[in-house]
Amino acid sequence: METKGDINGIFPSLNDGVEAECTIRAHDILPLPFMDIEKFCHDTGTTIPLFIKTVWLIVMWPFLEIDRICIGYRDYRDSSPHLASGPEKVIQSGILPDASLIELLKSDLGTEPEDLCAECSPAHNTAIALIREISESDRSKFLMAAKKWNYSIALVGEVNEMSALVRLSLVYKSSTLSPCLAENISSTVLQVVQEILADSNRRIMDLTLFSDSNCAHVLRWNRKNSRGPATSLIEMIHQHACERPHHPAICAWDGVLSYSEFDFLTTRWASCLQSLGIGPQSMVPVMITDPRWMTVAEIAIMKAGGAFVPLEATQPTNRLQDMVRQLSSKVALVSPDVVPILSSLVDDVVIVSAKTTSSLPNAPSNPQWPKITPDTTAYVLFTSGSTGKPKGCVVCHGALANVEYQSQALRITAESRVLQFASHGFAVSLMEVHCSLAVGATVCIPSKEDCMNGLNSAIDSMQVNWAVLTPSAALSLASPLGSLKTLAFAGEPMRSDLFHKLADEVDMILVYASTEWAGVCVSQPIRSVTDIRCIGPSPTGNLWLVDPTNHNQLAPVGAVGEVLIESPGLAKG
Repeated sequence: METKGDINGIFPSLNDGVEAECTIRAHDILPLPFMDIEKFCHDTGTTIPLFIKTVWLIVMWPFLEIDRICIGYRDYRDSSPHLASGPEKVIQSGILPDASLIELLKSDLGTEPEDLCAECSPAHNTAIALIREISESDRSKFLMAAKKWNYSIALVGEVNEMSALVRLSLVYKSSTLSPCLAENISSTVLQVVQEILADSNRRIMDLTLFSDSNCAHVLRWNRKNSRGPATSLIEMIHQHACERPHHPAICAWDGVLSYSEFDFLTTRWASCLQSLGIGPQSMVPVMITDPRWMTVAEIAIMKAGGAFVPLEATQPTNRLQDMVRQLSSKVALVSPDVVPILSSLVDDVVIVSAKTTSSLPNAPSNPQWPKITPDTTAYVLFTSGSTGKPKGCVVCHGALANVEYQSQALRITAESRVLQFASHGFAVSLMEVHCSLAVGATVCIPSKEDCMNGLNSAIDSMQVNWAVLTPSAALSLASPLGSLKTLAFAGEPMRSDLFHKLADEVDMILVYASTEWAGVCVSQPIRSVTDIRCIGPSPTGNLWLVDPTNHNQLAPVGAVGEVLIESPGLAKG
């Protein structure tokens, strides 16, 4: 079937383990409806080889992420299979999603010698092989011969003397597929066979490639309860203040706040903000360069019923103007050094610092706070948006409360001392603070000087035992790592050399944080070097991989797709 554009035949490595030695394995595709296939070919004027070619092209389509596919092909029916060196011809075909199955079956799926197809060779590692019906002993010889192929995965059909298909198998290298994924791909082959037999007039894009086996695996991965906590982050912090009043909540380079002191200060500021008209539906920009007071301001705004909006002084003026204009804010909380930046954008700027805090009136002994529901807005975090215009993601208290469950997956406990390192305009920064405060941990805030002198210095001086860094930043760490016990990675792809460097010193976790999600979307413990390619499951929700062109169609396990997230931790817009 003729299409234009790039061609691909490289099946990706989907092995989720470490193989000591590459072996050739076979997975029989059962139960295969042999009689139905033979009848279909007879009724439609097609052949068994053509049927198998069509099935394999459709199966490879979602895995190769391209509409022009190249695969190897060899017909062994007239020779001894175990003497062959591998597929010697190629099939080059396009997949037109709007075309019907019968059109693909009756299209030109001919072959040509591999050495005459410079465009294809060697840019393909998947193949089809047809062999005559063989005994189990000859089958073992065939698999030994297949080890010499330059192919990683092949669909092998056994045909008897009457030209009837008697067995269909997935033959693969263990370095490419795990047995679990081989089972899933085999089930996709069977699913495509059933789809063709059911209605060959259907469009290719309308096929259901998500098999029952795929479904069973995905449901096992998505077995978590996606119900959010019944309380709010504010209530969690207050509970820690009552139960462990002297435990440090904030340990900054310029001072320490226990949970009781932190709760008291946020109450005083919340009472002050209420007197300024801050309450439910109020969006309050916050630009405070001191992380300790930034955290106090954020929690105080939520206590008063408002929503905080973190801004950074380094952002361009026109971007800040655009964001504040969207918020329609009257009041902003700032540190003394950035007053000029926001003073022209809002009616009132309130300086939050140690000095201004000392002059605050005491809060009422029994303050009356607005009722906070799961749907009450907690904060707004801006992204650049697909058009370059800032877009605010609205996160509610119900979503934010999920950080309590996420902390368990991240191994953050009440005894953790968590490094606050990320910039306040990023979701990772909020994760560092909120996941810590939710479980009664300590947020450690080093000085800029400590960070400039090296992360090891900052970690040692504050006895940090948990941190999240980009792999680039983590490369600067020098052994020994002292108090650091758990290191999470975010923002960049993980590197194998970094894993080997740190594997004996710390527990490692991959995390992915998003503006559209409170805390972390997914997390994955890194126990082996192959884990660095796995983003892992969601701690508080379900992940669904869908067809990139149709979000209503689930993609086969291992295929290229787009991730849909289902969780109470999602932003509402």
